[in-house]
Amino acid sequence: MGDFHCEVHLPSMRPEVAVLRVSGSLDAYALPDLEKTLQDLIREKHCHMVVNCEKLRFISSSGMGLFLGTLGEVEKQGGSVSFVQVTQPEVHDAMSLLGFFEVFPVFDQEAEAIQKQRQR
Repeated sequence: MGDFHCEVHLPSMRPEVAVLRVSGSLDAYALPDLEKTLQDLIREKHCHMVVNCEKLRFISSSGMGLFLGTLGEVEKQGGSVSFVQVTQPEVHDAMSLLGFFEVFPVFDQEAEAIQKQRQR
């Protein structure tokens, strides 16, 4: 509890894309801060989001629900949400179990995910 961190990077060549580098444990304690970050990004018209999970150790079902809700909001504005480096077994297994990979594109590298946003 309390070790979740989200760093937002805005690629200069793609200002509508926000790269979120998340780390730690995304649990109920971290949800309010992440929800505020996501809402701020949507309000600022960063409608394409790339979530880098390389350092994410845990994600709760409510954390996954937050991303599903965010996807619904950004799709209304022509946006998208994709994930990068979902490599931690606990995170990968949880997302797989809940069908995340059928809803969200998953990439190996941030650059690839950002590039794919151009094709949307």
